[in-house]
Amino acid sequence: MFQVENYDGYANNPTLKFSGSDGIFGNLRSKQKDLLYKTFHKDGENSSILAYNLPDLIGFFAISEDKNGYGGAGFDMTLDGKRTVIHGPWSSREGCFNTRDGSIAIVSCSVGYVQYNFKLSYILSLIKKTNANIGFFKTTQFDDDEVYYVPCVDEPGRFTRTLVKLKKGWSVNRVEHYIKPDGAISPICIPLPAKM
Repeated sequence: MFQVENYDGYANNPTLKFSGSDGIFGNLRSKQKDLLYKTFHKDGENSSILAYNLPDLIGFFAISEDKNGYGGAGFDMTLDGKRTVIHGPWSSREGCFNTRDGSIAIVSCSVGYVQYNFKLSYILSLIKKTNANIGFFKTTQFDDDEVYYVPCVDEPGRFTRTLVKLKKGWSVNRVEHYIKPDGAISPICIPLPAKM
């Protein structure tokens, strides 16, 4: 069952959670081994890598020269066509990879106690399949206008409550549109007030 965690009293974006049998997702841990990473952005010794080859699951990391992410642990992966071990990558956030045109649209979802990243189109298909009443606000956040898809229970009171929370949030610059549970896009263009 899909749920939205609102984090009332905090500035965090609402997040998507799935509880119950994760059978609709298949074996996520096994699928992670099939991710093929490519360099997404490189700046000297720092880079961002993204795996977008599967129809559902997505992977991404930030790699820095200090190699201290995850306590320096090694991650065995295919990167740019070669099998390799990356030591100490850092986790990243989907907004660093989502594109303005929607060609890359990533949504994070906790399945049980583990957070995974999925293609928005895949999550929308599962929401439709399970008759969950959840849509997404497409927002831009932070100084770089990173794109995020923020989940919302698709009911008038919850819809308004989520919009109010986004307006009060410390990182949201703009709410661009709303994606309904059936995938239809409802245009909204709400500039948010400048932060103090």
